[in-house]
Amino acid sequence: VNSKIPGQRIEEERWRPPDLSEVKINFEATFDKQTNKSSTSIVCRDLEGVILGSKTVVNIRIPTPFAAEVLACLQPIQTRLELGFRQVVIEGDTLSVIKKVQSKEEDRSVISPYIDDIKFLNKRFGRCCFKKTSRNGNGVAHGVAKEGLKRNESTYLGGSSTGVG
Repeated sequence: VNSKIPGQRIEEERWRPPDLSEVKINFEATFDKQTNKSSTSIVCRDLEGVILGSKTVVNIRIPTPFAAEVLACLQPIQTRLELGFRQVVIEGDTLSVIKKVQSKEEDRSVISPYIDDIKFLNKRFGRCCFKKTSRNGNGVAHGVAKEGLKRNESTYLGGSSTGVG
């Protein structure tokens, strides 16, 4: 419980499970402006919080934190297709990118090629929706992304651990 108003209690958002037939894919990006590298973390979980797979990708020549965030939003779609998940909820804490992906209008920003790719790949099969979550609801993916950038290495892990964070 966290609140900035004395005497008022506000519940912090935590990771919430997807519906029965869905897989939830959380994504996060970290960015290092000194090296123009970013790290994307992707964590796939079922309704019980069991990790079905996770991935960390180190990206080079990334110009801005915003570009790192949109790239991080594209990579879960690619992972979804690689692993064959048909019904997914993709969550991240970057509202501006998620709004662009959800919009029916053509994106005309500098990241429009990424947005177009996300929309195109998203139509390939099954059901996929994008949702904004808080940093607290995206805690595991955030920690993994920070560690990936610190270690400067990409990883892929099959799922076997349980727990929600």
